[in-house]
Amino acid sequence: MTIDGQPPATTTPRPGAVAFERLVAWLATADGTDAEPPPDAATAIQRAAQLGLHVSPASGWSLAERIPWPDADRGRVGARWTHGDRADDRETVAELAELGVRDWWIELDGAEWSGDDDGSLRWLFGAASDPARSVVVSAGADVVVAKRLRERLAGDASVSVTLDPLTALARSGGPADLAAALGEIADATRVSVAEGSSARTVAISTSWAHQAGATPAEGLALGLAMAAHYLRAGRPPEVSVASFARRVVFRVDVGTQLFAEVAKLRAARLLWAHLLGCCEPTAAREPLLVHAFVSPRTWSKLDPWNNVLRATISAAAARIGGADVVYHEPMDRLAAQRSRLARRLAVNGDAVLRAEAHLNQVLDPAAGSDAVERQTETLVHRAWATFTEIERDGGIVELLRRGAWASTLAERAAEAEAALRAGQGVQVGVSHYQRSAWPDLSDAVAPTGDASPADASASPRPSLPTSVAAPGGVVVPPFVPARLAAAFEAATLVDTESPSAAPKA
Repeated sequence: MTIDGQPPATTTPRPGAVAFERLVAWLATADGTDAEPPPDAATAIQRAAQLGLHVSPASGWSLAERIPWPDADRGRVGARWTHGDRADDRETVAELAELGVRDWWIELDGAEWSGDDDGSLRWLFGAASDPARSVVVSAGADVVVAKRLRERLAGDASVSVTLDPLTALARSGGPADLAAALGEIADATRVSVAEGSSARTVAISTSWAHQAGATPAEGLALGLAMAAHYLRAGRPPEVSVASFARRVVFRVDVGTQLFAEVAKLRAARLLWAHLLGCCEPTAAREPLLVHAFVSPRTWSKLDPWNNVLRATISAAAARIGGADVVYHEPMDRLAAQRSRLARRLAVNGDAVLRAEAHLNQVLDPAAGSDAVERQTETLVHRAWATFTEIERDGGIVELLRRGAWASTLAERAAEAEAALRAGQGVQVGVSHYQRSAWPDLSDAVAPTGDASPADASASPRPSLPTSVAAPGGVVVPPFVPARLAAAFEAATLVDTESPSAAPKA
């Protein structure tokens, strides 16, 4: 199986497009006396009225008409938090809550948090105490942590404790006890359905594929393969596909290719609806809960101020694409310390998109754009074709075991990095338009002191480890993150962590 780009999908007629074109042709030629309107004119007029005057005749349909779409005013802003228990973390959470953050994505590492004491999580929920808040706890493949959290946080419907063992396996390489994790997903889903809870029990993340260099079509195909596996192995037989779908949260990273990322999010909803419809026809109307994260894959350590612009493009794409929640990252995410200024800019940047650009008040803003509609359709066809190949070859677990995709993406990332170093690409602030020194953000606002998560791609990429058998779990070659500027920075900077580091002559 190859993961190279699929051939362009054949364009199929869009619903209403033919009728609309006939109506336009009649209006352009009829003199209003003898000519009769085409027989399907009424349908075309009704569709044109529904879509609005901005709709192009060549794109006479809207994604929002065919699949469930989030409420127009539902756009929310979220923050990601990695487990810790320091006073400055509490201040950070409280400050973000004051800035309007209502959604929290908490990533736990079972190796450093045993679940014996959930006090740090309880103060987090307390600091974010808001009737409208929503918290997603991602426990990866750690069944013990997930069980303890569900027991101790029982009754709080705003907190969803999720498992995503396939993402944990793809990122770390394992070992991962998939059977135990899938069994816990089934048990938690069974309890959630019985109690009528709206809490999510399973997460499907494609961030590991995006960060490793997968194309939008490849990332969507992998997300579909993960969803199919969870539907087969993690859904209790007595729970319908529709009920299981209501307990899924989809995490996706959004890059800086504006139109491609908008099309990716729109295609994700179409593919989700098609997958559910194949399993259970009545489930096709179940909406996909999309949590979009601003991707730092194209970010730079050399000039973090440019990251503000990159984050704005990603956030705009997420809003236009219809994400339910958008999570931002401070511009100095890759630095050793983060500043309050960077955090405030990250949150307020999205506030401008929502409050001033009103992107959250328009239902499917990209509807009618022929370029976006065609990209959406092409992505749907390519992703579905790749997904069917994955299924024919044994599914997502078998794909991870073989390691072919991990190797291919690693080679592709190395080629992209080599091209950037050779001057065949432009990355502002890295390969071109460099600053002479790292800007010191502490002059504007004192740093908080909370450490940045390790940048797995800060140094030249290591070779992929081979799969090693381990008792009690699946082990696979991991997907290694590939930040595009990492190798270039390592080759041109004396010390990327030093605030005063300057490029070599």
